[in-house]
Amino acid sequence: MNCPFRREGVGESWRRRLGALTALALPLIVYLLTLAPSITWAHDGGDGGDLVTAAYTLGVPHPPGYPTYCLLGWLFARLPLRDVAWRLNLMSAVGAALAALGLYLAVLEGQQGRRGMRQHTVAAGLGAAWGVAFVPVLWSQALIAEVYTVNAAFVALVMWLALCVGRSGVSPVTLGLVWGLGLGIHLTGVALLPVVAWALAAGRREHSFSSMLLRWLSGAVLGLCTYAYLPLRAGRGAVTWGDPTTLAGWWWVVSGALYRGYVFALPLEVVPARLLALARYLASGFGLTGMVMGVLGVDVMARRQRGFLLASGLSWLLYVAYTVGYNTTDSYVYLIPALVISAFWLSEGVTASLSWLRGRRWGLVASACLVCAGPLSALVVNFSDMDLHQDAAARDFGEVALVTAPERAVLLSAQDAHTFTLWYFQHVLGWRPDVAVVDTGLLGYDWYRVGLERVYPGLVVLGIDADRLGQANPVRPICEIVEGENHWLRCTEGE
Repeated sequence: MNCPFRREGVGESWRRRLGALTALALPLIVYLLTLAPSITWAHDGGDGGDLVTAAYTLGVPHPPGYPTYCLLGWLFARLPLRDVAWRLNLMSAVGAALAALGLYLAVLEGQQGRRGMRQHTVAAGLGAAWGVAFVPVLWSQALIAEVYTVNAAFVALVMWLALCVGRSGVSPVTLGLVWGLGLGIHLTGVALLPVVAWALAAGRREHSFSSMLLRWLSGAVLGLCTYAYLPLRAGRGAVTWGDPTTLAGWWWVVSGALYRGYVFALPLEVVPARLLALARYLASGFGLTGMVMGVLGVDVMARRQRGFLLASGLSWLLYVAYTVGYNTTDSYVYLIPALVISAFWLSEGVTASLSWLRGRRWGLVASACLVCAGPLSALVVNFSDMDLHQDAAARDFGEVALVTAPERAVLLSAQDAHTFTLWYFQHVLGWRPDVAVVDTGLLGYDWYRVGLERVYPGLVVLGIDADRLGQANPVRPICEIVEGENHWLRCTEGE
């Protein structure tokens, strides 16, 4: 896939490759400096323990199961670097850096063939890549074990390949494969279908649209085969949500039935406040200059790339609508793909501005400020708020809870963050296998009760009432996790 570097001379190709390296390296260095050292709850990272445990043991995490993430995470978990949670945090950092690189490549490809613009493409690509890399929403997720930055990398890659199909003859099979694999990271990737449709329509030079579509579908189906991972690994890893060994159970996991009630469930009276909050996320990342460049970029694309503007604009609206309508306090993370698209539009405005500044007095200084001022100011202003390199709250909780737990205790947890952290310590680090961790919020599900008895042989689970665990397991101390200044346990000794 070398489409961004074709048709140029050696000097131009060298500049573009150096730009690509810089687009990747600067964000990655910043992420490594601010990366969480282990398991963390910061930046709404409470699900990290579940994801790390599932990836390390090749289990099935919470819906929709994230099969592509688990397979990639399993590879990262085998790196001989620090602890396992840090390695999955590293995967998020790499994902965010690759998103910046993919966006840079998409900008270069989108501006191929424009007279008088070639000398500005590297600068515009770097402005877009760094601009999105240091948006607080993306940066925050780059430091913890979560799916959202890896998803952003797939979004940027799909945009780049879509432009390559339209202009450079990249196979629709490749585009379909990457799109399908991306859905194994996060199902909101369906919002990219307008961009995919534009690519297939724009790329029909030697083949009909139906032929292009069939080729894309073959790649997409191949990518979606990662969802076969769910029934294959059900009951084999340390965690298995649902029962994906049956068709109904598989669909329960894949469709996210557990969380379906949150989708477009935000009360209408709260929508204006949510929109205002999303506007603040945009402003805090791109700044006033970046937002002006974005508006200018949309105007430029309306005249030069109308088809891609309409397609990407529809995808942007779909992502924003989902973010606004999802009724949870952390739904802002679903905005990340829309930020990637916005940064592409911003690059068009930067290119037009650089072209206008060329040859003018102070033009070079103004151009450098235009490209670097926004990203660097976001880097400086947000660094302390993003920095997690000394964060140890979740790790301290897990250590204290398991060290102080009585022998063969049953630990009752009422919060996901506590449960998932204890899973990590127990199933990944191997701490206290004699202790049984029971999430009281999941006891109402048959599949969870069956899984408890599988993971903890000898534990007796009777019904959905946590109080009956003491009656069913009289020789085991029952300990409740209590939220306090230094998370501690309140235990009732067994007989």
